[in-house]
Amino acid sequence: MTRIAVFSDIHGNLTAFWRFLKSAEIDNADSFICLGDLIGYIPHPSALDAILNSLPADTVYLLGNHEQMVINQDWRDDDSILLHRKCYQLLMDSQLLDTVKQWPQSHLINGRFGSALFVHGTPANPTFGRLTEESVPSFSPSEHAFVFAGNTHRPFSRVLNSTVFTNVGSVGLPRDIGCIGSYALIDLDEGIVDLRRFDIGMSIQEECTSHGGHNFVSELSFRYSTQN
Repeated sequence: MTRIAVFSDIHGNLTAFWRFLKSAEIDNADSFICLGDLIGYIPHPSALDAILNSLPADTVYLLGNHEQMVINQDWRDDDSILLHRKCYQLLMDSQLLDTVKQWPQSHLINGRFGSALFVHGTPANPTFGRLTEESVPSFSPSEHAFVFAGNTHRPFSRVLNSTVFTNVGSVGLPRDIGCIGSYALIDLDEGIVDLRRFDIGMSIQEECTSHGGHNFVSELSFRYSTQN
């Protein structure tokens, strides 16, 4: 039995990443697939380097919309620049940009129960799309037995027309419960998909304070925490 920890949207929250690694270790994860957005929101100067050096060499990394915007130098509108300029500049100035440019937009695994597609967004728009529980019917039927995505920061798993659609949520900036990160622990040979949750405490606020993250990020996290 091979257990894969599928995770997404760390967004520079290194404290939450360490807690994710500990949870994955307890879950006996054998390997890792990252669905992108390691950067954005929290401009931690060494987070990306620390993450890449802490995961096994065979870890699969996909491009998220934030990495793609840096590569394209497409920083969207003024709000995005205000929130993410420091994060994007850190990646542009680092020696890791060439490594990130090599990350694919999707990954496919064939297992005993059929194929599994991994993207940051959606099957149709793998980098910028948004797989929500409400949008699942628009992506069905699918040729794949499993579809895994991130980007929305809201975890769910739903079966429709024999396909398991799973959004793994966010490690570093959850938007359903602001202090509880998420990832998926999967075994494709056994057809098992298990959404896992772990406590990230006040790490968003602490990381923003320590590394100059925009106040909006802390306020957003607090809002999601108090709404649930």
